[in-house]
Amino acid sequence: MIIDRRLTEWSRDLGLLGSFASLKSSTARSGIRRYTYLTSLRQAEELWRSAKSSSMLTSPILRYYALMQAGLAIASSCRLGNSDWQANAGHGLDLVAPQVAAGTVLDFNNVVIRSRGRHMAAQVLAEALESPLLTGDVTLAQLIASLRDQPIYHAGDSDIRLPLVINVYSGPASMSLDVMRGINVEKLGRDSAGQVPIQELQDVFANYPSFRSIPLWQSATVEQGWVFDCPDFVRLEYPLNQWFPWSQLDPYFDEWASDAHGGRGDPVSCVYPALGANTVAQHPLLTWYLCMYAFSILARYHPASWRALLNKEETIVAGLLENLVQERSEDAFDLVGGVLQQIVS
Repeated sequence: MIIDRRLTEWSRDLGLLGSFASLKSSTARSGIRRYTYLTSLRQAEELWRSAKSSSMLTSPILRYYALMQAGLAIASSCRLGNSDWQANAGHGLDLVAPQVAAGTVLDFNNVVIRSRGRHMAAQVLAEALESPLLTGDVTLAQLIASLRDQPIYHAGDSDIRLPLVINVYSGPASMSLDVMRGINVEKLGRDSAGQVPIQELQDVFANYPSFRSIPLWQSATVEQGWVFDCPDFVRLEYPLNQWFPWSQLDPYFDEWASDAHGGRGDPVSCVYPALGANTVAQHPLLTWYLCMYAFSILARYHPASWRALLNKEETIVAGLLENLVQERSEDAFDLVGGVLQQIVS
């Protein structure tokens, strides 16, 4: 398990990142690490606040540098040694984007991000989060799609892997893992008994490192959505006591939601797809970091392409992209607070 969402509720209870100034880990209580921690927290908060009042032309630039400073606060307060927490100069990332003709819109499938260099800002943040960084090229489309609750991509999109959103449900005679989102159920085959073949689902789950070794289910069926706006989903049924306590699922899930072990029948977990050549799931904060890096590079060095992406009169992507950057990205700062709370607790 990468993260427990219960630890991100700090934003509602404590306020902004400045609340962590008095909550220092043992490594950030003195010396350069202390002053780096305090300064970076304040810079991250002020940059993020400025981004909220900025348009899409500049907001991603401010948000990326806010996350970069937040990453420095995380690195200075984490368990990395004194010779490891300070990054070499540079982003540690590279972006390749094609030139697009006037009147056309950049396709995120053609924008490539890769890790570049050693022990730079992105690499040190990954080490602090104990997360892999890209071990191979990844497209911006793949990065965006792997974010939880992003508005741009859907399960039916080609070569796109969404997080699996899973509800753990205990019925009168069995327990089930209901994969509520992330699978295009229309493409799944069924046998004469209405069950999805084992190998077909295993082929899907092979794209999700944490879920590859999930114990074999008794049955797998496509079920009708419970509510009007819920699509059909895949139900994996297990013996009644297979997952008691539910913490036994921790190795197979990457994220628990706030009501995770409560059994109230709501979507309670996520499993993230592999990115690049990674063999384990990447921390979602790092994914947000990479997305904002990509958007900031497009805004700074590909201004014509970036402006075309923001034209709501020409492309539906504009409104969805604005929602992702200006609204959904608040999740990134929630994750920063969650990580810091884990470090200082």
